[in-house]
Amino acid sequence: MADHAKVVCSGRGDILNTGFGMGLVDTAIQSHDISYHTIIEAHPDVYTRMLATGWGEMPNVRVIFRRWQDVLPQLETYDCKKLTAASQTVAGPCVWFVKECS
Repeated sequence: MADHAKVVCSGRGDILNTGFGMGLVDTAIQSHDISYHTIIEAHPDVYTRMLATGWGEMPNVRVIFRRWQDVLPQLETYDCKKLTAASQTVAGPCVWFVKECS
């Protein structure tokens, strides 16, 4: 996950991750110098765990509790960085959205 975070954070922009899961990549993202980190999570148990572990209190993190399909049209524009075949998961390729800094 550290390698994934390094790739998506290389532009130091605003990061959008859809799905927190166990928070591994989001924790790695927070170790980089980024502007802002938005996380969309739809599962109520995961969302509750996120809030219980302080993700809702982080100064450069916005947590949104909804399905990403319902939220994306309301968010800012993000560029999409699709990682290489090395980032394939059982469910398919990992995709993060990145709003690059100018």
